[in-house]
Amino acid sequence: MGGRFVYRGNMDRSVRLKDKYNWLRHAGSTYSLVKSAAFLRGRSRERKHLLDTAVRCIQYMQREAIGDVHPLDESNAQQRVTGRMAAVWTTPGPKSSASVGRRGPFAKLGGAGLALIAMVTLETERPGTTSREDLLALARFIVFMQKDDGSFYSKYYAKSGPDPSWTSLYYPGEAALGLILMYEHIDQNLQWLRTAARALQFLARRRETQPLREVEADHWALLATAALLPDETASHRHDGDKVPAVASGFAQLDVSAEELTSHALRVVESILSQASEWSITDLRHGSLMFEGTVTPTSTRLEGLLAVLQSPATFGLDKESAERSEFTARLRNVVTDGIGFILRAQVRRGDFAGAWPRAIQRLPP
Repeated sequence: MGGRFVYRGNMDRSVRLKDKYNWLRHAGSTYSLVKSAAFLRGRSRERKHLLDTAVRCIQYMQREAIGDVHPLDESNAQQRVTGRMAAVWTTPGPKSSASVGRRGPFAKLGGAGLALIAMVTLETERPGTTSREDLLALARFIVFMQKDDGSFYSKYYAKSGPDPSWTSLYYPGEAALGLILMYEHIDQNLQWLRTAARALQFLARRRETQPLREVEADHWALLATAALLPDETASHRHDGDKVPAVASGFAQLDVSAEELTSHALRVVESILSQASEWSITDLRHGSLMFEGTVTPTSTRLEGLLAVLQSPATFGLDKESAERSEFTARLRNVVTDGIGFILRAQVRRGDFAGAWPRAIQRLPP
């Protein structure tokens, strides 16, 4: 389909689905393709197929959804960023002739964040797919959307500007990770890291006083924190003894690494505390959701794995009974969760390889 995904399918062919499309999930799926390709080094045929598909997906999004942002208050915008800005516009956007509401098309912060994540990650595997200026334009939009306290506006309307009426849970972490990857691989402008760190700092301070049961399962914040903070045990991922760019940049910021790691561990504890403990004979065993739903379990696992893969950053390498018990439980939850995901995958038929919404039929 020229780079467009089949957004949804129903295994019951008699069910008619609404024709809609979600650009954030388009970008997130493209990112997953690139990460899978990176995992398949040495299997050139499969790797090429994944990367070719990812390139088509990025090009489709560039054609159909990504467009420039023209701030209503240019002087205010220039106080934050200088240069062209771009965003992922929710269809119908500036490239569509379809009618829109009185405030015009809108763009989501998460769209810019996920697009930047996918595009920068693809650049590390297939350089030259996206121009440097296009990546900079997305990064500038993210900076423009940040408030003075480190939080973000979640939506931007073409005719009225940033919208304060709604705040997304996941967009700040997505935006932060996009900027961190931008700094690491494309452009060592400290503004990208500073904006990302302030976003994570805001989340840390907001959640510090929340009861554990109210701390959201923010896997994007976990991914961003792992990418931002240096981990000596992960030094083999970098060239020789050279100090990684992000670690060097973070050292220049007035941000507490301890504050960010404490926040990340609090998010992990919240996820673990809400994990359902199903019998090993139950299909839902390993699910991190009571209903046995697949996507929420998958995203939580993604965040937990980011923490496990950076043990020094999050203090998992400390020799104490309490920390050892915590790390062991984390590993067990991740192991059982991956087993659940594998059991839930469709193995036969037209939908082979796909995942259903839940491992078994949900109640009506």
